Amino acid sequence: MQTGGQGIWRGTMRKKYKLYRVAIFLIILIMAGCSEKTEETSEDVFLEIDEDLLERQEQHEEGTIWLMDYAYETGFTLMSPEQDHMETDTYLEVKGVIEEEEKINDSHLLIEVLSEKVIHEEMNTAFYHYVPLKDNGEFNKELALHHGEGEYEIRIRLPGKDPEDLNNYYPVAYFHVYNTNAEIKREVEYSKFAINTGITLSRPASGMVKAEETISVKGEVPDKDSGDAVIVQVEHNDESRQVMLPVRDGKFSGDVPLYFGEALHFIRIQAMNVEKGVFYDAASFYADNTSAEDFVETEYFPSYARHGVTLEEPSMTSERLHESTRYRIAGEIDPSVAGTEKISSILVTTTKGDNEELEAGYLVNVEDYKFDDEIFFRFGSGNYDILINVPDIEKEELSIADFKAIKKISLQVNGIEDERSLLPSRGIESDHPLIMNKAYEITEGIENEREAAKAVYEFTASNLSYNVQKRREDVFELEDSALKTLETGSGGGLEYAFLATALLRAAGMEANYIEGEVNHRRHAWVEVKVDGKWLTMDPALGAGTINEEGEFLPAYTEEYFDPDPEVFKETHSRGGVLY
Repeated sequence: MQTGGQGIWRGTMRKKYKLYRVAIFLIILIMAGCSEKTEETSEDVFLEIDEDLLERQEQHEEGTIWLMDYAYETGFTLMSPEQDHMETDTYLEVKGVIEEEEKINDSHLLIEVLSEKVIHEEMNTAFYHYVPLKDNGEFNKELALHHGEGEYEIRIRLPGKDPEDLNNYYPVAYFHVYNTNAEIKREVEYSKFAINTGITLSRPASGMVKAEETISVKGEVPDKDSGDAVIVQVEHNDESRQVMLPVRDGKFSGDVPLYFGEALHFIRIQAMNVEKGVFYDAASFYADNTSAEDFVETEYFPSYARHGVTLEEPSMTSERLHESTRYRIAGEIDPSVAGTEKISSILVTTTKGDNEELEAGYLVNVEDYKFDDEIFFRFGSGNYDILINVPDIEKEELSIADFKAIKKISLQVNGIEDERSLLPSRGIESDHPLIMNKAYEITEGIENEREAAKAVYEFTASNLSYNVQKRREDVFELEDSALKTLETGSGGGLEYAFLATALLRAAGMEANYIEGEVNHRRHAWVEVKVDGKWLTMDPALGAGTINEEGEFLPAYTEEYFDPDPEVFKETHSRGGVLY
């Protein structure tokens, strides 16, 4: 309820404004005395300004709301409230009309609500309302005095007249009001962009909420040109985290983690302006988290929503601290998104810390638009980044280079050992039963590590059919792997290395797949740790030779098992390790 403020507060404000009037009078007097104009001219100007200011001050003291010059230029009339320095209980109706609406360049006005009260150092004391104008220039807005009991200054601003001046609002009126209700009733704050596009939130219902661990967000984006996802920025002090919620049929929803523990979180909803390719602030609110839980960090890339991928594990509320080598990756793909029927696998890469060399990749199969598998943290305890990559659905034949990242998850892994050269990885399925059984068969009864490694080298070099065409065309298919090579009994130099590495790891020996070149042609070989020292083997070259006609001639040799390092370097150029 709005009431005329006749109490102590209004009396105090009258004293303030009497002092304010005297101050203005003295300032004008000083300015007139310092004028370079003639004494007669200066006196005339002084008297004219003084009479105008005194008249408006008298009106202000009587409770009349002071209108700025721009109000008269645009025909602005304020119908409610009718007087300055009034009291009200939480809500205030602001109503009026702009008689010459056609002169301004926008169909909204801006109302600033400024509180003198600070209820939290991280909470903005100002609140901005963009109010639409009706066709006849009228406006009406009931607004909440957002910081509870106390004094508020209300400023009303109108858009400019210049069609090019679209971002500025000019003052037409200001007045003061006192809220007699101590309850905090902050609304969700909407930007001008949100008002123009019709973006609304149905959850949360208010702009200041209590929450535990997460906050439920739900809303609508009716404008089809606002993209296929909204970004939720979660902020505390100078830190920020990001969540992306897909937009389906003009609606979005999700439980957003409150990443910064037991603290006040500022939440900003951003929507896409497709025409400009930029995300704009749409709505904002505060969430006071009562939980100290710490979650994984997530980062979304622009193509996330376009591919229709929903990641169930890890979820946005998965714990940041993980204490196992294994990690589940599960989710589904929206079949209604064009081209997703072509997605047969998801590429997951892990990187430890900022060391790009400590990277490993894993292919996760997709069946019936669902995927569910495990990856490994192979480099020991530390901070890891996980990248979820999806294939380019416009390409028919895929390579690893055709996978693009859509999401990054960051977490801390404790209590695990460095098993980089023992665990399975993309193309090296050392934990598959067929690989494990074959490794056992090859090394059964051998107790010497060097002899076990040599047995794997001999099996690989002697039992595969070398695919000359793959070598000639330098073809590497996405599904090429140790398992495929064992099952088909055929492969190029890269596949020989895949199989030998997988068999050695399955036998419990540390082994690495080495990428490189032989005589300037792409090739791969193996390094295996034997009795604490690394030795090299190249089972593909140990399998035979290729004659001048390009035919493969089987001719097993041990020359490429633990060769002299200097001699090996003459033909082999080492690249890096594919873990």
